[in-house]
Amino acid sequence: MPIEVFLPRVTQTVETVRITQWLKNEGDRVQKGEILFEMEADKANVEIECPGTGVLGQILLAAEVNAPIGTVVALIFPAGEEVRKREPPAPAKGQPGKQTTPPAPPPPPLSAPAADIRATPLAKRMARDLGMDLAAVRGSGPGGRIEKEDVERAQKAAADQAAPRPAKGTIQKLTPKRETIAKRMTRSFTSVPHFYLSVEADLQALRSLRDTHFQREGEGKPSFTALFVFLAARALGEFPQINSSWVEGEGIEVKKEINIGVAVETEAGLVAPVLKNADTLSVPQIVQNLTSLARKARENRLSVEDYTGGTFTITNMGMLGIERFDAIINPPESAILSVGKIIEKAVVIDGGIQVRPRMDMTLSADHRVLDGAAGAKFLVRVKELIENPTVFSAP
Repeated sequence: MPIEVFLPRVTQTVETVRITQWLKNEGDRVQKGEILFEMEADKANVEIECPGTGVLGQILLAAEVNAPIGTVVALIFPAGEEVRKREPPAPAKGQPGKQTTPPAPPPPPLSAPAADIRATPLAKRMARDLGMDLAAVRGSGPGGRIEKEDVERAQKAAADQAAPRPAKGTIQKLTPKRETIAKRMTRSFTSVPHFYLSVEADLQALRSLRDTHFQREGEGKPSFTALFVFLAARALGEFPQINSSWVEGEGIEVKKEINIGVAVETEAGLVAPVLKNADTLSVPQIVQNLTSLARKARENRLSVEDYTGGTFTITNMGMLGIERFDAIINPPESAILSVGKIIEKAVVIDGGIQVRPRMDMTLSADHRVLDGAAGAKFLVRVKELIENPTVFSAP
């Protein structure tokens, strides 16, 4: 008997996936545990291991075809056993499959003789002048008699049907990754009661420290995003209620770990790989991890472990020129911090005008988990750490 290879479930939110690449061909010998194919699920490519040893006798699902979890995609036969082919599964909705010839349209109804059609003289004359077949006009008068208004209505309907229709744009089929993001964000925005808090922070001290402190330590200049992750992790340690999730029917779960997701732009859209235990990482470690995760995200090589388990997210669109924005919470987290562009502004300091680097930050929060005061205290604390970053020099 052959060993059946199934599309496995790798996350709880994905029901439809697709194979992006088969690494073996029909007829190849395969070993249990070696990588058989790559599968796109949620926001990453996942490598799927071969469940047994033998010969890959038949591939039932081609690459780039969507299929539900649990679909049998291949058969592995013991060495020496006859390969018995199966009928491939029917293509999923929206996938190319076996083409069928559409049935021929029914023949048009035969026109009734003009003498048998009940119509007013005016309606008959209008129809004759317009070249209209009265047999195709529905009468609204007594006994179904066709009147002037019926002819005018039929003329308008024919004109509307003949009018050129606007051209449709190109329809792009959703990948499982894009479909999952769409479903999760729709569910978050429509079912989670968002509220938003914004502050403007002065980055003079943080910029100066970034240009001097880390250079002296021989660590190189870190990105501002890495510094924001470091400072947000400290603030989350002080305000654990921000690091929580709403559990339907049970209450609020306060997370033990501080795992910060950082939004990364890829060709397929924004993904948020997660820095696990971010509060235990130094700035150089955060820089190293961010660099590695961003590279894997852009190469579509994130593992499920890389993008799951987040408890808080930071999204920085300042490098794209965005000054301020309200982000959608990444469920099941209860908050996300959006960071805008650093702008040189004239501000009043000690009674005088100075030009300082300023930046808007917005906290999007789940009102089921947090109230406005809790969110405000956390956001103000992040602002304080940015403006007075003594935590970097603390022992």
